Amino acid sequence: MKCLFCESSDFSESYLPSTLFNQKRFDYLTCQDCKLINIHPIPNQADLLKMYPSSYQAGIDATILVDPYKKLIGLRFSYGYQFDLLEKIGFTEKMIDFGCGAANFLINANHAGFACDGVEFNSEHVAILKTKIPTSNFYTVNEFEQSPKKVDLIRLSNVFEHFTNPKEQMLSLKNKLKSDGYF
Repeated sequence: MKCLFCESSDFSESYLPSTLFNQKRFDYLTCQDCKLINIHPIPNQADLLKMYPSSYQAGIDATILVDPYKKLIGLRFSYGYQFDLLEKIGFTEKMIDFGCGAANFLINANHAGFACDGVEFNSEHVAILKTKIPTSNFYTVNEFEQSPKKVDLIRLSNVFEHFTNPKEQMLSLKNKLKSDGYF
C-alpha cells in the first residue's frame, strides 16, 4: 500500500478505529511522511454504491437561504462568502457543483444569479435531481468525465474526502476546466 498523496509506504495505525462495512474491514492508517490518514483497502465500486445510495442525500433541499452569509453546519464558508468571491473575480459563466448532493448550494447559486449545474455519484439520485430541478443540468461522475465539454469553474465542497484516488481524480477534473478555469 502506498499513500494516496506522497506515495510513501511507511504507515502506522491512526487514532480512528477500524470499520466493518459490506462484510469487509477497513483500517485507517496514518502516513508517517505526510501524516495523511489513508483507508485500507480503498472502497471499490460495489462498496461505494452501498455507502452512497440515492437515499444518502435524503432528497432535494430546495431551501432558499434568507441570510446566505449564515454559515451552514459542515461548511467552512457561507454561501454568501462564496458568492462574493465569484463576484470579486468577475465570474459570470456556468459553474459545476461537483458532488452537489441535495443541491442546496446549486439552488441558492441559481437564485443569486449564478448559473450552476451539478455532478453526483449515484445515477438514481441524478435522475431525481433532473426531475426536480429542470432548470439545471445534472450528470453522473462518469457522464461528466466523459463529456468533451470544458467548464469555467468546478466547486468541490465536502467531496475530496470521498475520492478513492485523489491525485487521479483531481487531474481528471483539471482536464475538464478551461485553460483559465477555477477550482
